Amino acid sequence: MKEFSWQTHEYVHREKSQDWFWVLGIIAAASAVTSIIFGNVLFAIVIVIGAFVLALFSARKPSTIEVQIGPKGVAVEKTLYPFASLKSFWIDEDHRDGARLILISKKMIMPHVIVPIAHDEIGSLREFLEANLPAVPFEASPFEAILERIGL
Repeated sequence: MKEFSWQTHEYVHREKSQDWFWVLGIIAAASAVTSIIFGNVLFAIVIVIGAFVLALFSARKPSTIEVQIGPKGVAVEKTLYPFASLKSFWIDEDHRDGARLILISKKMIMPHVIVPIAHDEIGSLREFLEANLPAVPFEASPFEAILERIGL
């Protein structure tokens, strides 16, 4: 049985300008003030904390991860996704940031696992995965398109 292994960044990092962070802060502040005016202080606190965490995450550089695909399943860093816990997969070669492997999980909490592919043998990788999982074309939701558009 052939195994596949490569190293890649955990996500594609897009550099954010200072204007992006200002817009985030203005939207968060306006939303929090509106929430306070309507008497919902707890929601205002959640908005401020959420904006702060989003700003921290957006400024963070991605770390390098190890991806291994073998007879047991797909391992991303130290997390193994056994083939029995996955519904299907799709290899999106036409994505604007390069090829990516999309795993559709049976779990409701984490339904999609998306991993950038930094491997030369995409054809043989697809054949290996098709022997273990069905290949189902993946259509990104409109929400995902909006998030990519604003740089998240």
